[in-house]
Amino acid sequence: MDTDRTTMENHLCILLPAILPYWELELHHGSAKDYLKRAIESLASVSHVSTISLLFVPTPETEQQRSQTIKPPPAAADLDWSWCPVPYTITELSSDSWHEALTVVATTKPTGTVSVFWGDSPFLQIQVTKDLQELHSTYRADFTFADGYPPGTAPELLNPDTIPSLLSLSYKHPSTIDRTLLFGLIQQDINAYQIETLLSDFDFRPYRLELNTSTRRNYLLCKKLSAGLTPEVLKEDPREFINQIRSRQKDYRTLPAYFSIQISAQCPQQCSYCPYPRMNPGLLNDTNYMPLDKALELFQRLAEWSPESVISLSPLGEPSTHPDIYRIISYIDRHLPQRLLIVTSGIGWNPEEIKRLVPTLKKTQWIISLDAVSEEEYQTLRGTGFHEAMSFTQTMLALSPADVYVQAVRLKDREEQLLAFYQYWKGKTENIIIQKYANQGGLLPDRKAVDLRPLKRLPCWHLMRDFTVLLDGSVPLCEQSMGNHKPMGNIFKEEPKDIWDRITDPYHQHCDQNYPDVCRDCDEYYTYNF
Repeated sequence: MDTDRTTMENHLCILLPAILPYWELELHHGSAKDYLKRAIESLASVSHVSTISLLFVPTPETEQQRSQTIKPPPAAADLDWSWCPVPYTITELSSDSWHEALTVVATTKPTGTVSVFWGDSPFLQIQVTKDLQELHSTYRADFTFADGYPPGTAPELLNPDTIPSLLSLSYKHPSTIDRTLLFGLIQQDINAYQIETLLSDFDFRPYRLELNTSTRRNYLLCKKLSAGLTPEVLKEDPREFINQIRSRQKDYRTLPAYFSIQISAQCPQQCSYCPYPRMNPGLLNDTNYMPLDKALELFQRLAEWSPESVISLSPLGEPSTHPDIYRIISYIDRHLPQRLLIVTSGIGWNPEEIKRLVPTLKKTQWIISLDAVSEEEYQTLRGTGFHEAMSFTQTMLALSPADVYVQAVRLKDREEQLLAFYQYWKGKTENIIIQKYANQGGLLPDRKAVDLRPLKRLPCWHLMRDFTVLLDGSVPLCEQSMGNHKPMGNIFKEEPKDIWDRITDPYHQHCDQNYPDVCRDCDEYYTYNF
């Protein structure tokens, strides 16, 4: 029987991280909790909302925050929810599985539209939500979502009659709850559903904004944007809402998401496309390294400043040559909130230590730079060590296949060899990285195979999100400026925030399309780490 959905009582499914470290910190018009309360009140009055399911999700961010050495943040379920103006139920999910979450929603037996959104996203736009609901009702959709808006500014709408099929789908194709909400699950069988889309007047997807308070970096972004995103703007014409976010591009930069740290000067290879041999001609025998106590202190400082980030070893030099590399890996993985990324040639590792250590790691990933699958080609590009690197790669894929990536740099006149690399490895792993060649700001010759620059230049991701530290503590503007630009400071002599703040002006110049000399001809601005 066809029923008019507008007369039914609708249901809100509000997802929240199980840990809410920034939930009660102030934005410009209250805390994230206050924003959620106003959103629920508005939805209750305009959307006939009668019940709410609060689902607390154990996310990867949650696990990071639990492991912080700073004061642990509060658990969401332990907070006071009595302010909620609509009858609600609280469920602490045991996993981040959509199957479990949908099972909980099904028990509420909703008759009207189910709206799903993250409750730690303070900028739910009410008019966009109303437009979504009208679209959903008019076309009697199974699933309706907004496309092109920043994630967190609109809910996804679900026909309750669709829940049984989604439960079956989530059982056959286990899907985790993330910031893409239900779309990641539905696309497993996308043709089975009637889907409607509300398009934004401006496409925010290239900017990768995350308007939620789940991390310190995202909280700071929300705090900056909240000055213009008043409660009135969140209720009125979406065009003003869009203009407010669009016009604040300089505020998108908050904290580093990616720390690239050099811990050793030595490297066993002089790769033909790498700037390091020119910067350090004695790299094969350079025994300098960052002392263990100094390295651990540095990692701790960075963790306290930007806890939900990635530490990468290493922009220059080979991590395996550090005498305490296994202790460093273990310390970061077990005691710090950050994830760890190790970029290595695969040469110099102790097989027994690797077999002992790798199975114990929980949040460490590896990129093994190989470039070739024939010894002759390998020697041309990288030098000696082919058999050791290949053996290391096979060992790592056996120990931790999901966390190991093989990498080749794409170079001019080597497309056939690159294809051979891909064909060789695709049967052994899905984790294959084809890296863009970079000429290091003109330090190296142009060996780029193809120009992939976007038609419209955006501000540099690396100035916005990356922070590089060299062996002596010097911090370059970015990895591409190493060797051809004055350092921005020294992390062993000053606070990282002070150095980071100095990089703000070059980033703002990018926003104004006025590029510093070192950036003008660089084409790494559109590449993205984390």
